[in-house]
Amino acid sequence: MICDFRLPDANGLDVAEMVRRCFPCIKPIILTGEVLDERLKIASSDGIRVIYKPVDAATLLSIVGES
Repeated sequence: MICDFRLPDANGLDVAEMVRRCFPCIKPIILTGEVLDERLKIASSDGIRVIYKPVDAATLLSIVGES
């Protein structure tokens, strides 16, 4: 699952946590341009992959292939 951090009614971390609770085998990836939010550092230490924009297609495909 790839999710942007900034969403209209929630943030990607909330969505990622909900998905992990319902489907533990899914490894969420958060895609963001936000570099100052401390929650992203915590999420990355908690097993949620955080990728910072801009990211090229080859890198994104490589990361998805690792998951």
